[in-house]
Amino acid sequence: MPSCLTRPRLDLDALLEIFCLADLSTQSQIMKTCRVLYREGGKQLLRRNEVSIHTEMQLASFLSFMQADGYARFPHIRVLDLRSSERTLSRTIEWLVEFFAELVARNSRLQGLRFEWTHDMLPMDGRLAASLAHMGTLTNLSIYYLDHPTWAILRTMCSRLTKAKLEFSEVDSDFRAAPRDELDLIHLLEGSQATLESLTLTTSNLTAIVTSTGPVYPHMRDLTLKPESVWMPIVSHYIQAFPNLRSFFIDDSNTLVDRPDVGSPQCVATRATNRSYQQKHGSWKSLAYFHGEPRHLYTLALTCRIDHLFIDEMRESADATILRALLADARPARLELGININANFTKADWVAALCELRTPQVQVLTIKLSVQGEDEEMGLEQTINAIYGIIASLPLIAFHLDIQRFEWHPDEPCDTYGDLMNLNDVADRLMAASPSMKTTLVTLDYPPSRKDIAVLAGCPDECDRLFGYGLGAS
Repeated sequence: MPSCLTRPRLDLDALLEIFCLADLSTQSQIMKTCRVLYREGGKQLLRRNEVSIHTEMQLASFLSFMQADGYARFPHIRVLDLRSSERTLSRTIEWLVEFFAELVARNSRLQGLRFEWTHDMLPMDGRLAASLAHMGTLTNLSIYYLDHPTWAILRTMCSRLTKAKLEFSEVDSDFRAAPRDELDLIHLLEGSQATLESLTLTTSNLTAIVTSTGPVYPHMRDLTLKPESVWMPIVSHYIQAFPNLRSFFIDDSNTLVDRPDVGSPQCVATRATNRSYQQKHGSWKSLAYFHGEPRHLYTLALTCRIDHLFIDEMRESADATILRALLADARPARLELGININANFTKADWVAALCELRTPQVQVLTIKLSVQGEDEEMGLEQTINAIYGIIASLPLIAFHLDIQRFEWHPDEPCDTYGDLMNLNDVADRLMAASPSMKTTLVTLDYPPSRKDIAVLAGCPDECDRLFGYGLGAS
């Protein structure tokens, strides 16, 4: 009687599900077991994993892998991270040009791309840009080493992006040279106006960010601008183009030309124009987060609340009048101040402006102290004593004091107040300064003697939730 017993066979879908649950080493071994799994397993790897390539050797290996199955793998790659700090040979760029041309030819469904690979710091090759422009599936795009001719190609892209990071990196031997080109932020990605949610734009000193009226981006939530030229906003353009913005980050601190003082006639006039527009036409309902210098916030003259406000580069020019105006505009519940040690902490009117009663009142406060030079080192103890008084005047639930030292010499004696102070005592005293306080964190980076130290007083869970430090109580 013939045997009816046969070897059980697993369905291909079940095999691929098992394949996807294995680690990469096991997946590699599984792919070697049969022709079907070699072919289908490679596709699964590309669909479910981000491909990160950071060296020329990795790139060569990856290109061999992609071509090993008769180009059948090209439609299945989803997320690609290409960046290298090595000196790139021109042949490598040719490999990349051919690879991206093949992606287009094989109808790739690439969704995410980070491209930071250049030959001798030159802008992205125009042939690469042309291939990217023809892709219609990208939703997340990060490109570095852009110039204007390359962008002229890319701005015609077929893809509809939700997230974009773009860096224009033209350089000039004269770093104080005035901008030669302009980028209109509002029209930069108008092909993605119906989908764009997040944009980070970095420009060199040769390119100024400008704005105008035009497209509306209803889904834009997060905007980050990092120009190397002075930023002076026309607030109406931002409100009209990004009506539902929630997070706004601006940093032009790398600008080498002289930036106008926060109280300069130019800033005062810009503030008046922007405030007048908002009083007539309205502003955003609110912002969840804003990061910028006093000049940025002052000139915007926002009439909406900012829940979490980070004011960086607080210098003596941001006096009591300026500070009071900034906080009256924003009315934050959470406030961060990036500040050099200066005389403002000992000025009664400045402290009064910081502690003034507002609705809502600041509940979470972070002070980031930058210590630069011998004079500021000598003033650190006095500044911390002044901070005790500030804490006692505010109904805080959480406070973070962060101290960072700059401009130090490895051979100098470690005998300053910052080198010797008892951080546990500081944290406990800050905690005791306010009866409403739930947690206090003190972090110190004070080279060469003390690096990356963190001390907590109060509730560790609150500290972790608000500041990202899950430490035991002191």
